[in-house]
Amino acid sequence: RKGEVLKDSIVHITDWYPTILTAAGIEMNHIKSRKLHNTNDEDMRFEKNGVGKINIDGKNIWNAIQFGETNDEISTDSRELLLDLNSKWCEFSSCGTLRIGKYKFMRGSNMGTNTWYDNGDQWENGRIFATCVDETEFKDKILGC
Repeated sequence: RKGEVLKDSIVHITDWYPTILTAAGIEMNHIKSRKLHNTNDEDMRFEKNGVGKINIDGKNIWNAIQFGETNDEISTDSRELLLDLNSKWCEFSSCGTLRIGKYKFMRGSNMGTNTWYDNGDQWENGRIFATCVDETEFKDKILGC
């Protein structure tokens, strides 16, 4: 697949950790040590309390990179990502950006001031963009994708 481009997938920075673990042949979701420090004794401290395995953030995109296989978890048609959530610097109860498939919902002053829209108003009610037909996110409309 050298020189090919991964298409029809949304990749987030959190996807790289599970992907690199898979590429290295390391079991995903395993977070505890298998040996006690400076010994050869097996670490049994967390075996019976349910902490042994915890799901990690991110999706394994190894098959998409290696074989070009895109599934619903990473597809541009269905992937859900919380891109930004900010209550500290927000004029409202919350500000943020949520992407679901080809649509993006933005509320508040995300990624800078929205000076190109509504004279810089910061969108208390939010705006929905259809990224499939408006990649610049200039038009606040739900257009068919």
